[in-house]
Amino acid sequence: SGDDVWSGSEESCCGTQFTVFLTQDGRVFTCGMDRLIGQPDSRSRGNTKPQQVPALNSQFIEEIAVGAEHALVLTSTGDVWGWGNNGDGQLGLGHTPVVREPQLVTVLSGKGVKQISTGRTHSAAWTSPPMPRRSPGVSIPLCFGLPTHIPPQYGHLQGMTITAIQARLKLLYRFSDTLYACWRLLPLSSQQYEWLCPSLSVFTSSQLRPLLAPRVYTLPLVRSIGRTMVQGRNYGPQVTVRRLATRGRRCKPIFLQVARQVVKMKPADLRLPSRAWKVST
Repeated sequence: SGDDVWSGSEESCCGTQFTVFLTQDGRVFTCGMDRLIGQPDSRSRGNTKPQQVPALNSQFIEEIAVGAEHALVLTSTGDVWGWGNNGDGQLGLGHTPVVREPQLVTVLSGKGVKQISTGRTHSAAWTSPPMPRRSPGVSIPLCFGLPTHIPPQYGHLQGMTITAIQARLKLLYRFSDTLYACWRLLPLSSQQYEWLCPSLSVFTSSQLRPLLAPRVYTLPLVRSIGRTMVQGRNYGPQVTVRRLATRGRRCKPIFLQVARQVVKMKPADLRLPSRAWKVST
């Protein structure tokens, strides 16, 4: 009954004209348009209230995913069932007719599916386990996974352990973050400059530059460009160009018309990332 859904609902998903509910004990309830709710014809008339999907009674459902007009469910054994509109083959059943009741997606059986997802007219399933659910106010520590071995293309790392490489990467990013906070427009070449303080000369090393994080070695360029932009504006002074003769007078060349106006403008007004030109005829 409908009361059973609301008392123990674990998850709910909405399509364009139907809704799917997953209970804490692995049951699936639906309501909405009769051809999209996975109910047999004898029960489709009661589509205004949530009803349990009989075809899934013997399955323990762990996850549901709803597209525009189709739905997928994932069982505790890793099987995927689907129903609904199938005009673009989004159910993965090898055909395109509408599926009124849940059918097993046999091509995914035995693949160890852990997650499912649906779009408007497509679906996806993958075998990686889902991330742990977050609780409000509680942070979950996240980290990059470690490979079991060093790829062969990194020959210079073959003699090192994965743990040592991880430690060096952490140190590099910590150094990059520290440098990023105080970086100024310094030369990033190996040339010697008389004005450069000896204590800063290490930053121009050709060996250090390729090791820095991208946001560090691109920051000087970003800051330099940023100083030439006028924030909050995407247009500059108006430049009028006449292309058609009026009153029998021939128009001067466009370049000449623009040049005569630009030289009278303030240089700061022309420093914009893009220009919008208004042409008067």
